Amino acid sequence: MPCEPLVGHRRQTLWTVTSHITQRDLMRDAPAKETLPVIPTAPEGEEIIADYASIRLTLRRHPLALLLGKQGFSLGLTQASIL
Repeated sequence: MPCEPLVGHRRQTLWTVTSHITQRDLMRDAPAKETLPVIPTAPEGEEIIADYASIRLTLRRHPLALLLGKQGFSLGLTQASIL
């Protein structure tokens, strides 16, 4: 089975990696030829949660930015870049 590079988004990479795990007895004689499905990219919030769950940090936006969204500015908060 040819090895594909591990690039792209987290869901597609995970699917690619797990597709190469072989199980010797499971469907040993099945004549199935499978192709990898195209998996949609996870929403930003899911990516941030997955980052924190796996490595305890993220290089994406701060989680509070997702919680506040546009709603934060209606609460009278001001962006630091505006100050």
